[in-house]
Amino acid sequence: MRARGGDARQGVTESMIEEVEVVLQELRAVLAAVEPKASETLYRGVRSARRVIAAGMGRSGLVAKAFAQRLSHLGLDARAYDEVTLPRIGKGDLLVAASGSGETPSTLLKVKLARAAGARVALVTARPKSSIGRLARVVVHIPAPSRVWRDQALVGSVQPGRSLFEQALLVYFDALVLRLMEEQGLEDDDVMARHSNLD
Repeated sequence: MRARGGDARQGVTESMIEEVEVVLQELRAVLAAVEPKASETLYRGVRSARRVIAAGMGRSGLVAKAFAQRLSHLGLDARAYDEVTLPRIGKGDLLVAASGSGETPSTLLKVKLARAAGARVALVTARPKSSIGRLARVVVHIPAPSRVWRDQALVGSVQPGRSLFEQALLVYFDALVLRLMEEQGLEDDDVMARHSNLD
């Protein structure tokens, strides 16, 4: 009985490794399709902004918060949209919106408010031809599909919902952070020195 149990566990492990490889292949394909010029524009915008505010809802919102946290670890003034200590947004600020559909109602409202206050808006999305996309100065297209939309996808996915977009969003933002680290000559110890010590 024990041997059969061990064989079953081994089978599950092997199957999961295969699924991991599928996910990684999808990530490579979708990130390779991101337009370099848009990424460069977003990078320059983040680097030059007085303050970066990251906005999004659901899983995209969680990734946006992780992005803001990492930027703050680099010494940039970066906040998540829902922090109670968030200062008034205005000229010189950059709102980075993360929305797979480009239609998320609460994110769309924040984009409109940011624009009205004089802030710049960037969108990272799977659907650049969208309500938020039409308002953003910079649009980075991560061309991942979901069951809800496939009209602007450039790659396929076997994953449920918007998983591929959300995974690619995290990797994309982390890659942007790495480039900022390299430009500033920062090492991991420099970044972690700004990490909260109240965890």
